[in-house]
Amino acid sequence: MEFRTQTLEAISPVVMVVASPEAEAICQSQNGLTVTDLLRPYGFFHHLSVPVRTVGEHSYRIKELRLRFYEASAIYQPAPKVAEDHLCAVLSNAATDVSHAPDLLAALKKGEVPDALPWFKHYREEYMRMLRFSEHETFDHPVACLLVLSASEPNVVQAAEEMFQTMTLPPALRDSSSQATLLRHHVLLADDRPQPATSPDEKLPEGKLAEMKEGLGDAACSLVRINSGDKDKRSGLAGLWHSQIRSPVEGGGAGEPASKPAMPEQGYGAALSVSDVDGLKRSLEDFAVRALIPHLEMRVRNLSQQVALTRKGFKNQIKTLLWRNRSATSAAILSSATSNGADVPATPLRTPRATTTGVFSGLSGSQAQLRQLADTAFLVQDFQTAASTLRTLAVDYRSEGLWHSYASVQELLGLASFMIGASMQEVMTHFKEAFHRFSPQERDPSRDGIRYATRSMLLLAQYASLHGQWSEAHQGLMRAHLQEEDGRAAVLLEQAALCLLHKQPPNLRRFSFHFVLAGLRYNSCNLRNLGRHAYRQVVWLYEGRHWAFIEEHLHDVLGKQSKAAGDLHGAVRHFLAMLPCPRSSPSWQSFYLRQFLDAATQLAANSPEELGPLDLPLPAVNIRNPQVFYDNQTCHANGAARAVPAAYWRRLESLLLPGGDAGQNWLDSGSKTNLASLHNEVCVAGEAVTVAVQLSNPLGIPLVISRLSILAQLQQPEEQEGADGSILAEEVEVTLAAGEAREVRLQLRPLVPGTLTLRGITWTLSDIARGERLFKLKAASGRRATRDQSRQAKLVFKVIPSAPLLQVELLGLPRTVAEGALVEGQLRLSSRGGSVSGIRMLSAEPDLLLDPSAQPDGVHEASAAARDQTAQAESTASIGLPQANVPCKGQAFMSSWGPDFCVDGQSGPCSWPMRFHPRQPGRCLLHLLWYFEPRAGEDLRFRMLRMVHEVEVLPSLCCQAQLIPAPDDLQSYLLRLQVDSRQEAESTQLEELVCRSPGWKLEPLASAASPSLSDPAASAHSPPSSANSSTEVHGAHSSLLQQSPDCSIAQLQQPLPAKLQALLYFRLHPPLHPTPDQSKPDLGQQADAAARFHLQGQQMRHAKAQAVFEKQQAGQPKSKHKPQQDPVGAEQKQHASGSTPPAAAAAAIAPDPSQRWAGGAPDLSLHWHLSSQHLHGCHHLYKCWPKGEAGVQMLLKGPAQVQHDFAAQPLCRVRLQLSLRNFLSGDVTAEATFGAAASDAARASWSTPGPASSDLPACHSHVWSGRKRAHIDTLPSGAINHKTTEVLLSSEGMHNLQDYQVKVKDGLLLISGTRGLNDAFPDFTGKRQQLRQERQEFNFHREIRLPADASTASGHVHAKVVEGVLEVTVDKVWGPQASDRVDVQF
Repeated sequence: MEFRTQTLEAISPVVMVVASPEAEAICQSQNGLTVTDLLRPYGFFHHLSVPVRTVGEHSYRIKELRLRFYEASAIYQPAPKVAEDHLCAVLSNAATDVSHAPDLLAALKKGEVPDALPWFKHYREEYMRMLRFSEHETFDHPVACLLVLSASEPNVVQAAEEMFQTMTLPPALRDSSSQATLLRHHVLLADDRPQPATSPDEKLPEGKLAEMKEGLGDAACSLVRINSGDKDKRSGLAGLWHSQIRSPVEGGGAGEPASKPAMPEQGYGAALSVSDVDGLKRSLEDFAVRALIPHLEMRVRNLSQQVALTRKGFKNQIKTLLWRNRSATSAAILSSATSNGADVPATPLRTPRATTTGVFSGLSGSQAQLRQLADTAFLVQDFQTAASTLRTLAVDYRSEGLWHSYASVQELLGLASFMIGASMQEVMTHFKEAFHRFSPQERDPSRDGIRYATRSMLLLAQYASLHGQWSEAHQGLMRAHLQEEDGRAAVLLEQAALCLLHKQPPNLRRFSFHFVLAGLRYNSCNLRNLGRHAYRQVVWLYEGRHWAFIEEHLHDVLGKQSKAAGDLHGAVRHFLAMLPCPRSSPSWQSFYLRQFLDAATQLAANSPEELGPLDLPLPAVNIRNPQVFYDNQTCHANGAARAVPAAYWRRLESLLLPGGDAGQNWLDSGSKTNLASLHNEVCVAGEAVTVAVQLSNPLGIPLVISRLSILAQLQQPEEQEGADGSILAEEVEVTLAAGEAREVRLQLRPLVPGTLTLRGITWTLSDIARGERLFKLKAASGRRATRDQSRQAKLVFKVIPSAPLLQVELLGLPRTVAEGALVEGQLRLSSRGGSVSGIRMLSAEPDLLLDPSAQPDGVHEASAAARDQTAQAESTASIGLPQANVPCKGQAFMSSWGPDFCVDGQSGPCSWPMRFHPRQPGRCLLHLLWYFEPRAGEDLRFRMLRMVHEVEVLPSLCCQAQLIPAPDDLQSYLLRLQVDSRQEAESTQLEELVCRSPGWKLEPLASAASPSLSDPAASAHSPPSSANSSTEVHGAHSSLLQQSPDCSIAQLQQPLPAKLQALLYFRLHPPLHPTPDQSKPDLGQQADAAARFHLQGQQMRHAKAQAVFEKQQAGQPKSKHKPQQDPVGAEQKQHASGSTPPAAAAAAIAPDPSQRWAGGAPDLSLHWHLSSQHLHGCHHLYKCWPKGEAGVQMLLKGPAQVQHDFAAQPLCRVRLQLSLRNFLSGDVTAEATFGAAASDAARASWSTPGPASSDLPACHSHVWSGRKRAHIDTLPSGAINHKTTEVLLSSEGMHNLQDYQVKVKDGLLLISGTRGLNDAFPDFTGKRQQLRQERQEFNFHREIRLPADASTASGHVHAKVVEGVLEVTVDKVWGPQASDRVDVQF
């Protein structure tokens, strides 16, 4: 048991050694040892069985005994300052080399946490040694004196007496009573070295020993022989003295002299033989058994008898009680007088004798006898007697208030209790009481007892650790360090921290905090190495715990101390850890960065090989999710193409690959087989592999990063091993602003086939420090990672030999263009690494087209090498695009070149004219997919090139078309075109409006410009003028605007200023006969680009509508979740100028045979020009359906003014024509009655007054002539029926024709839910059934003015049902003013 052994070693008999100079010379000259050091290793006897009987009738046996040998001149306690200096030197020596200290992190992981650090045990031993030989603790007082004389002395008896009388006694033995109890023993030291010839009268050592025994006693003398060994041959005994020799204290003391001899080259004890050592051991054992133990046994008996005589009996007990009371009163008087500043009276009070320290009571009287009895009993291992005596003494000291002496007794009582097997709680209670009484009290502010208090806690910690009570040990050490100086407090903190590691579970947070405090204490007392060691042990615990300030402090101190100590590598490592400090101010961050760079510069200058790649935290690198992009059978022309979802590209690839249109599900294996042939884990030699890495700057200062590149390794095949330059890595320079995060794409090119492994990235910070981070991929979540994630997450690729690659350039396309502009450009094709053929292109947008009639530049045929130059020139001249802009399934357009067409990288690029026409403002992405077949190489049969071109489209014009039936003609329609300019500063020249639907005729009426949006109703009701009507087709202004002869064109030539609005009015005449299907018209080779773009838009709209119709017909259920938008299949959002009404969409899906026009709704194109940019453009208006349905329309035509001579003819005959047109979806029956009376209410409600300037009187004298009733049995949908009648007028004036009526039977008013021009028709879907059997009758009343010069007038009627009530309204008449009346009958 370690604590028991240490206790027996610490409290063991002390033997004072007094050696003559001759004896010292014999030892030191040959062995480098003093006589005391020579004896120390052999003072332990562990095979004894000595019976001892001290107090009582029962005896016990001593089985092991240790003797402590000290020189007489060194048996005293050094001064506190000298002791502190010595302890500081101990720590300083330990700080010179801390490399042997264990790594607590590794020890904790292995479960082998040490009980103490290496210097703690040595420091504890030295600390205990500095507190020995105090006057109040008699177990450190010598109990025997060993007089060592040389055998060469002529008179050994006389020399021994003189030595004893003249020796310097220690302070504890200067009392005569102490000297009387001292055991005296004599040792004759003989030197067995060969001696020179001596006189025959000189006695041998044995003779002198006999003489000494005769004069001094037989048991008090012994002979020891040394130096019989060969000094040149090492005996192997030198290690016995290394642990026994202590470093001396300045001035001596604490058991060691002021100086010691140096160790010889051969080591300690070089001249000693085994026989010398055995003789020495026998002599010391004989001394201990025959002399020392009996002496101590007798001394315990004598002391016990003296105590019994002084304390037993009634008389002695009364005297003891009175003494205690008087001592307490005297102590109170002294304390009061001292506190009040009064002089202490000179009366001889019997106060305790003060010691040199002034805090302990002297050794006199019965208390001294009790202490000596307890200590001596402890020395002879009679622990029961020692414990009982100490308890008695503790009561005396406590009653007298001698707290320091009481604390000393409690400390020794704790050891005695442990030795007799008392409870753990009892032992620790004694140690805690000793600490409490040793510690400074409020009435005693002196710090002399602190050293002894710390010793008590050291004993407590050692005892608690032995029994696994690590919390008690930790608490005791923490209590002790609070009142200690920096050095000792740091040692105690370290030991307390280690106790926390032994707890289950380990308290790492408090452990690290204690070590940080210990480092601070070490640094305060200039023990930098120990402080640095303390910080290094715990700095790993703060990593990643976001305790920024304490971690910053640790690395700052460690870095500065390492740099001051010359450890530049350690300084760089710790300054490096300080760089990610986001909570510090930018000034401190800049200082830390400069500090690190300075250390790195010095390290690079001194030893460049030590400054290898560092794990730099700046910038922060996302090493767990690098994105890897590479090309194999699928290539990407730019980064924008990689950003598009792979599912979108795969959908286009299924259309472009051979047989891709055949299969649409998993049962169709045609496209599936082709897609499965794509290689996903290979890259091509010579082509770039791109790694996208996220870099961020966590600091508030900019970072300059240079030589940023990819760390990669290429393992070549065996036949190609040894080739240099197999990888070409790109180096990038980046400057990250404060707090900036950026994705950096790094490229490398494997130049030869093999296996490529991407390891990480490397960079240089501020052109000084080289950093390196290796990738650590994040595990894919779920059971199975997606295809794209697996491709990007893999960092190992197979590199195949190089293959030809098609390169595509779009020349002439600006980055910013106006909406609707027609831009001319060029498509340039070239090849890198060989020839390619079988080229096909797929475009997902209708905004790009190739000119099939244009001839390319630089075309090369595959068979050109086998033909002569003339044939090659003829073939080249005839090569074009066999298939250009062909619509295919999936709402895309494909262009393909013939199989003989070949692009050779050595012959130069080929170019084709190209047109670009953006239709919507905002970000326009052109998705192009290319298929080509390499002419050389067996690894790749074909390759796919993905390409995305981005153009920013700015708003230019906003067009809105409004189509209504003409009120004066049932055969034509009125078109109101509203054009808003969205240009910021430039005016737009409106050139022409083109109607691209065959059979339609376009006639301009009028135009107006306004600075703001006008009221559509008011503008529509404004009477347009037809004076400027013109249908002449002028010559084209640009090659892009050459129109087809089937188009109807209205020239405008009207400027539209910026931010203004233009209102244009036209009349549209629909075709009277059905026209051919225009879904796939043949535009011919010379068609203009605008017409082709218009056709592509029509085809895209038709494909979308057809897809919607097929989905509805298939009855697919609607998904509950909103599907993700697909760039190919998503509905193109129509601009306001080209929005399609629901009726038009329905007609596009399922054309209605009863639609009103034979050729469908008209398509329009508005062409414009920007003179400053030399830019032409057009806006497309598809399917201009009327807004709402007209139902059944009626038109009564006749002269508004009639000149008649009533004198010549009494009756004026006026011919009128009533026209009805059915715009409903079903047939109706109509009946017109002339001469029917109209109600007064209707007349009053619907009549409108005539012109104020009219002076004709109102007349009602008219008679309808001819048939009074006209019946139309069937009026089919879309048909027109004319009825003619006459009216006879008998007088002049304003004749109001109010008595005619039109009835429509069994007809529905609407076929759709849209409203009419004046919101006349709501949705009748819910009331269709109840209106089916109802009869609607309309009474139309017309007033005819008879003044001269009147032109034809016409009216327009609408009806609607509101909550079961039929309401009829009449449009305002377009033309000369007229009054309309309507009568409603049911």
